Amino acid sequence: MNCHVSIIIPVYNVKRYLRQCLDSCLAQTMHEVQIICVDDGSTDSSPDILREYASTDVRVRIVTQKNGGQAAARNAALPHIRGKYLLFVDSDDWIHEETCQRTFQLAEKHDADLCIFRSVRPGKKVGKTKHGQNLHEDIRFLSDLTADEKCKKQLFCRDISPWCKLTRTDFLRQHEFTFPEGLVFEDVPFHWNVICEAKRILYIKDELYYYRQRAGSTVASRSKNRFDGITVYDIIKQNLEKSGCYEDCRQLFLNDKLAAFRSHYREIGPRFRQEMRQRILESLTDSEWNHIMNDPTMSKRHRKFYLELKSGSFSLHNLGWLAFADFWSFCENHILWPARKLREFHWFTKKTS
Repeated sequence: MNCHVSIIIPVYNVKRYLRQCLDSCLAQTMHEVQIICVDDGSTDSSPDILREYASTDVRVRIVTQKNGGQAAARNAALPHIRGKYLLFVDSDDWIHEETCQRTFQLAEKHDADLCIFRSVRPGKKVGKTKHGQNLHEDIRFLSDLTADEKCKKQLFCRDISPWCKLTRTDFLRQHEFTFPEGLVFEDVPFHWNVICEAKRILYIKDELYYYRQRAGSTVASRSKNRFDGITVYDIIKQNLEKSGCYEDCRQLFLNDKLAAFRSHYREIGPRFRQEMRQRILESLTDSEWNHIMNDPTMSKRHRKFYLELKSGSFSLHNLGWLAFADFWSFCENHILWPARKLREFHWFTKKTS
């Protein structure tokens, strides 16, 4: 069978959501898809569900490995790709029935390395899907590193998840892109790599991906996993220097890195903040401090945060900012999470009725 799009799904203990994910992939209006499911050492009934689907549809292929994390699972799928393009889907999420067809047709029409689309969280207000309307059909990026700064910021610093991109397979293989294993936030270096090297990027307004934010997910976690948020920016810088893009992206990279560090400091649990402070301060070079102090694009509130972080004494404003994060986390886990799950249920019921 001719295969246009390969869909890569890392699977680990998601029996509650897996069927919905697989059904959405198999229900694509484009039939010429390959679905590569990587069982990352699941201990629940997820492998049984995968075998059930593989036995009834030849488009489903199962790759099995010992538990190595999401990055390792995605990397394990790459040698098995048969499609001209590939799409990543998380196993607790699902996709619009026209995701593959819309993105494939537009990528082919405009000879794109990447087709970036929008995602939405169930329960949030969903905008109108505009079939085939493009924001940047003609973008030259980053073959022209003097591209508009606003456009450059949009592409580098938004939509960083791999699952909101259709990627041309030979482009991925040409540059040997993989996900750094053993880390969380592994999506971020992958995103910067592909954006930096892509010669033609298409951005469409269509909301084609539905994602869940589960309790205990990486995004929701306040654990020491947040330390990996520092490491990934070292990887990004090395990759940018290797590709010769660093100087052209330096200002944007530093502002994004400093914003991310500040966010990780706020979101990590209070008992880990002192260690996070030490790691952040150790990671900042003299040139980066010079950027913090003197670059006109540096946010004033970010500059104030880093000066207070260095001094070890926060103002009442920043203390209140941190206290609110802790309070909000408590509310999220004990009050809002059940309400969100109920809202998600009603949203999905309405969409499928």
